Amino acid sequence: NSITTPVVNGPYFHGLNYTVKAIASAGYKFNHWNITKQNVMPFTIAKRGDIWKYIDQGSLPAADWASSSYNDAAWLQGEAELGYGDGDEKTVVSYGPNSGSKYITTYFRKTFNIDGADIPNLDQLTGGVNFDDGAVVYLNGVEIYRGNMPTGVINYATLASGGVAVEDVFEAFTANKNLIQAGNNVVAVEIHQASAGSSDISFDFEMFTSVNGSSVLSTSSNIEITETAELYTTMEAVFEPVAPITGLVINEINATGSAFTDDFAEEEDWIELYNKSNSSIDIAGLYLTDNLSDKTKYQVPITSGNTTIMATGTYKVLFADNQPTQGALHTNFKLSADGEAVGLYQIVGQDTVVIDALTYLLQTKPSSYSRIPNITGDFQINENNTPGSDNFLITEIEEETYSGISVYPNPTTDEININSSTLINSVELINVYGSVIKKLSLNSLRGNMSLSSLPTGLYLLKVDTHGESKTMRVLKR
Repeated sequence: NSITTPVVNGPYFHGLNYTVKAIASAGYKFNHWNITKQNVMPFTIAKRGDIWKYIDQGSLPAADWASSSYNDAAWLQGEAELGYGDGDEKTVVSYGPNSGSKYITTYFRKTFNIDGADIPNLDQLTGGVNFDDGAVVYLNGVEIYRGNMPTGVINYATLASGGVAVEDVFEAFTANKNLIQAGNNVVAVEIHQASAGSSDISFDFEMFTSVNGSSVLSTSSNIEITETAELYTTMEAVFEPVAPITGLVINEINATGSAFTDDFAEEEDWIELYNKSNSSIDIAGLYLTDNLSDKTKYQVPITSGNTTIMATGTYKVLFADNQPTQGALHTNFKLSADGEAVGLYQIVGQDTVVIDALTYLLQTKPSSYSRIPNITGDFQINENNTPGSDNFLITEIEEETYSGISVYPNPTTDEININSSTLINSVELINVYGSVIKKLSLNSLRGNMSLSSLPTGLYLLKVDTHGESKTMRVLKR
């Protein structure tokens, strides 16, 4: 149920301070560090500019020329870079008597010694070779690298695969440390021309390993560690899935704007959360969305300080204004008054978990969509916006008149009358879930609709006339 992540892999300067900080991926939290400090002795097999034995006689010196048992006492030696034709060589080798038909292959060797007691503690072998035109590298007679050379068997007359595109570049490679033997070892390299008329060859080389000594293991629960680089150090950050959040609910939403403004004095859509748990909840890192198929549309920023902390029994209002640069409580989406969805999600380990979600239908200003009773009830259209406080229903409503359309009595216990200065086409009664539950087809200036069989509550009445459509609120007692 936990994951372990190495911090970085690479060299660092001895004696300098370094700082590492564990940053958890979504769905995880930091648990601890696993720290290994080890005495490590770097071992240089060959460095750039080293002295190499070489033979430039235009033929294969011997079948076993790359082995550690071969006697290279008669070979010449010189400091790298070795080659000819570039003018920057420290040691110039021969290309033979004919500049138009140069030797194809030149051979190089370097010996080194390893104490047998150190072999079990050797680290991986790493190296780099600078060559022009092609190269094959051997360690104790076993090929460990081939660059710009054809496949198959290589002999003295084998041509490189072409000229190198960029010169003076060390091509990196790694090698199996098990090729190292106690005592005498040899690195052997053959450099090949792309053609007998090629103007130059170049060769330099480096190869390293290290001898690992005793190590000390420790752990730390500090999320950030600052130390001095003295020993070879391996640090692994261990993370575990976050605990699922419980007791957090979406309590009210407003998709039409209201007199409640944000910290920029702007009337925006908003989403109200409530913490009904027995402990504080930090909503930083949680996700809000207006599309339940895109659960991670907006993440509340993690570095938000106390802005995102919700004490037990408190509300938090987030503005759905598509202005996330205004702060942690401003989402990257707006809500649609025509109806859509709102979801609150948390990533726990590899899973995206729903905390609360809802779909809503048409909202008209200034109504909101609220849990009634507060916190625990189902969502209802509510004429009373209560951001940051308890939800309650309006139990009285004034009669409304829009452009010559009047509805009365309102509130009503039985029927309502609809009068209009222009012909009424149809009247629809809509419940809090957006469903049309009654409909009248008219072609007159007035009509009536019975509500006697309906439960008490708030309804929307949509009146279509020859020229306009108006929606108003009706309260059934």
